Amino acid sequence: MIKRLTENKVLLYSLILATIILLIIPFIRFFYYDNLQIGEQPYYHIRISQYILEKGIPEKDPLIDSPYLFDPFHLVLAGLFSFLGISFSSFLLPFFLGILSVILFYYILKELKIPILIKFFAILILIISPIFIFIFSNLNSYSLSVFILLLAFFLFINKKRFLFIPSLVLFAIIPFFNFISVILSIALLLVYSFNNIKKMKQCRNILGIIILISSIRYIVYLIKYGIPYISWNLDILIHYLSELGGLLSFGIFNIILAAIGFYIIWNNKKQILGYTFLFAVVLFSFYFNSLNIYLNFIFAIAAGYSLVSIVKMRYSLSIIKKLTIILLLCGLIFSTVSYTARVSNFPPDKSFVDSLEWLRGHSKSEEVMFSYHTKGNLIQSIANRPVLLDSNLMYIEDVKTKLDDSNIIFYSRTLKKTTALLDKYNISYIWIDSEMKKRLIWTEEDEGLLFLFSNKEEFKKVYDREGIEIWQVKG
Repeated sequence: MIKRLTENKVLLYSLILATIILLIIPFIRFFYYDNLQIGEQPYYHIRISQYILEKGIPEKDPLIDSPYLFDPFHLVLAGLFSFLGISFSSFLLPFFLGILSVILFYYILKELKIPILIKFFAILILIISPIFIFIFSNLNSYSLSVFILLLAFFLFINKKRFLFIPSLVLFAIIPFFNFISVILSIALLLVYSFNNIKKMKQCRNILGIIILISSIRYIVYLIKYGIPYISWNLDILIHYLSELGGLLSFGIFNIILAAIGFYIIWNNKKQILGYTFLFAVVLFSFYFNSLNIYLNFIFAIAAGYSLVSIVKMRYSLSIIKKLTIILLLCGLIFSTVSYTARVSNFPPDKSFVDSLEWLRGHSKSEEVMFSYHTKGNLIQSIANRPVLLDSNLMYIEDVKTKLDDSNIIFYSRTLKKTTALLDKYNISYIWIDSEMKKRLIWTEEDEGLLFLFSNKEEFKKVYDREGIEIWQVKG
């Protein structure tokens, strides 16, 4: 089959595989999890997009003391909601962007004159990579920013001059997504232009627009909201390897193949600037996990070179060659299967949603809810109630103080200290689940706040089902 590969077949096989892979998680969630999205960020995007559709773009998040940071993804999602409804739009948008991203990746590799076999393996490895599966199987804003960046770069490297203007427009949109996309865009343009001098003038014009828009946007944020709060990722290996439980992470075989591929590419052409940028991005990706989303495409190309080199390598025994290839392919497939199975079982599930729907029906709209901050977006979106903290910590007012006070509430066994903080933030209900009780916060049944719940004058258990408890603060 490999010897009979043609350009059309590479694209066709890639689209078929991408369609199958990207439908697995949505189908599992549809049939076994009541069509619930994975994790908490999709619910934030749905909530904000609904708000935009009904009331327009907000200046401030209506359910937490934090400004709303504009994201073009919410406009696109709100537009789809008006035509296709929430449920279908939430499935269709990432899937559709995933298919389009595969097509763009194919044409970028074609434009870069990547040999057909390397192109085939690079796209194959990309599609079955854990990061690609997560980004385009689940609702998240990175799916759109990745697509826009791929489209902008493809138009930029194309030889047709009239495509420069749409490329410039698309690159000008990128600063409205996230800072990571801006940095990657600048690095990508510089590396390509230094290897293609004819594009240098166009590159300078685009870089000027990107830097100007980014500077204006982030200076305005800095003046209005101050320095953003950044939480550092300290569990480096766990968040970098999917086999260790990482989410936006690489499979170990993806990393091995990519490392070999980078070595092969370096021997063919020593691109000092490109490898300097690559090293810097990889280094920062240990702390800013979202960089892996963009690195995944570069790693896939390097892994493609690696696989082709292994396939073409001469072996003393043909059985060794076959076993080597089988081992690598099985490793890649196993990583994909185990990751897909693990992610498919992520919360929320029906019991999670039932508890929040109960909370919405038994509390007042202005009453503040308290839980661990990674549960905040789900409480806001499903229960439609304000929370003290959610996972979008960057510009929440007095975020450091609130995080410190939250820890005191969770761990203190002093009733007076805890109730004083609950009163300070007007907290009416406390939502906890089995993950918080066994791993995320506590490890003992009478630790901190769990011990204080025994005081019936201050706390009343109003919900207890399937490991989820809701406590009312009487004070």
